[in-house]
Amino acid sequence: MGVKRAKEEADAGAVKAKKKVKTASPLLDCDAAKAFFEEQGIKVHVPAGKDVNITPLRGFNCDGFAKRLVKYCDGKFPKPTPIQACCWPLIMQKTDVCGIAKTGSGKTLAFAMPYLSMSRLGVLEVFEQPCNSPRFVAMAPTRELAMQIAEVCVDLVKALTAGDV
Repeated sequence: MGVKRAKEEADAGAVKAKKKVKTASPLLDCDAAKAFFEEQGIKVHVPAGKDVNITPLRGFNCDGFAKRLVKYCDGKFPKPTPIQACCWPLIMQKTDVCGIAKTGSGKTLAFAMPYLSMSRLGVLEVFEQPCNSPRFVAMAPTRELAMQIAEVCVDLVKALTAGDV
């Protein structure tokens, strides 16, 4: 009888401990966000009257992202690049974004991942689901860069669809 009661108490303690564990926000706190913007030289302009949260992400998990894409990125990259950390929360709030960054900074992933996630989860309202019309347009100044963008997008679609492109 004593062993059973001890086990019940231990189980109750474990449940309380789970409730107390607070999951860290995927977004940086205010002070960390300010330091991040300053350290990376990032400038964000929000038009007057627009109410959006500009706080960058800590990692790849963002509300509304497809779990397969988050898992893919977690396995492939150590952390999001600055342009990714800043663009993803804005795009997921359905805000227009014009991001300027150097070649190789992760812009394609920054812009493609939210739209693939929203399309996968049926959030995009412009077209009926499923859709064979473009949802995302990437423009490139050279054929070489266009091929690199296509390669990133194909890899993301493979990760999202378990290999079916």
